[in-house]
Amino acid sequence: MTLRLPTILRSLFLFCGLLTLAAAADRPVAGPFDADCRGAGPGHARWFDGMPPIDSDDTWTFSFWVKPTSIPAKPTLIAGFGAAINLDGAERYLGLFPEGLHFWGGGVDVPTNVKLTAGRWQHCAATFDGKRISVYLDGREVAKAEVRLTRSAARAQMAPPPPWEIGGCFDGRVARFAIWDRELDAGAITTLARANGGLDALAFAPAPAGDTPERFGPYVKRGGIIAEQDPTTYPGPKPRWEAKRIPRLAQRPVPQPAADGTLRLDKGWEMADATGLNLSAAAVASVDFKSTSWYDATVPGTVLTTLVQQGIYPDPLYGLNNLVIPDDLSRRNWWYRTAFTTPTSWDGRTVQLTFKGINYHAEVWLNGKPLGTITGAFIRGVFDATSSLAPAGKPNALAVRIRPQPHGGAAHEESVSNGAGPNGGDGCLDGPTFFCTEGWDWIPTIRDRCTGIWQDV
Repeated sequence: MTLRLPTILRSLFLFCGLLTLAAAADRPVAGPFDADCRGAGPGHARWFDGMPPIDSDDTWTFSFWVKPTSIPAKPTLIAGFGAAINLDGAERYLGLFPEGLHFWGGGVDVPTNVKLTAGRWQHCAATFDGKRISVYLDGREVAKAEVRLTRSAARAQMAPPPPWEIGGCFDGRVARFAIWDRELDAGAITTLARANGGLDALAFAPAPAGDTPERFGPYVKRGGIIAEQDPTTYPGPKPRWEAKRIPRLAQRPVPQPAADGTLRLDKGWEMADATGLNLSAAAVASVDFKSTSWYDATVPGTVLTTLVQQGIYPDPLYGLNNLVIPDDLSRRNWWYRTAFTTPTSWDGRTVQLTFKGINYHAEVWLNGKPLGTITGAFIRGVFDATSSLAPAGKPNALAVRIRPQPHGGAAHEESVSNGAGPNGGDGCLDGPTFFCTEGWDWIPTIRDRCTGIWQDV
């Protein structure tokens, strides 16, 4: 095989760009993402792989290269994270405004006096140290301001629908969009801004089809559970708990087909925290994958169901045990996997894989091949698995990556000083899901928000 020199150079530029991204800032918690944007439509939404820095005082950085097709006359968001609706302090975006580049945070605005140029790649970045926003263009700090943010949604977006009636959608390209869970210093931003090789050669995700949804108000300021409860108002005392993990099963149970050929996958599941875990889905969905450190999982059930049954946390329905369970379970990603043998009765038949209920978002892989996704707690996922199955009598590996709802609220507990607490929060924006798990007047916050495979497979 002969490689032409331009092909070699293009590959070298891409490789060097990725090396610079890693060297400047270590592994991001989201990205890098590359996307074409068409000036209309729903835009690109992406999930976090690591722990999302969404609390009001979490430090963070996001960075991207941008090549506008034209400079819009209306306020336009380019990329960032949050719901991208006009809620006070809950958004983290860079956008093009008539007067120049802005950081926009939903009622929190940090303007700059610099403008972008159409048809040319430029590097943009924003950092937050817990109090102050800094905005960079091509490695140079162009604005800095002290701001007050509120909790954000755990969702990254490029060219989102405008949050204002007079706004527009970004038209152009976004490259190497990445988010970190810490503030990068000026030197790291400069390094990222110098890594401009091979941008046009990237594999850009095409702009999603569809109309531009209306995302503007009037929105009422968010009530409900959007900030951490004052620790002095928690009930007490907090129980003592020492995790005692139950030993893994020596032999994994194997599901058996029913008389009609149906195979209910309710045995042999395993689960692991996928947050920041650098595993490819194809590897996890391989029959040769080693999962010796994973938990024996309960399916149907939630993440917390498994962690309680495995001795990691106590029963949250008893006493004040809920106080022992960390709320960050609701912001973590989880891997589930199981194995089964292809029944001989399936020869020559079309085989469907059905998930009767997951929460909140699932990516499904069978024997290293992607089958599709599911979003929403009450949406059934039905996939044609025929071409991905192993031959009759051979083993199969099914892997499911579960991601929690983007708007999870913050943990609240009823007490004499706190009262019954608010009824829910902004989780209704993620419907359909279990709104009450954010906390209601009759229930404390469920720490995993019922994330998991909660119905039959």
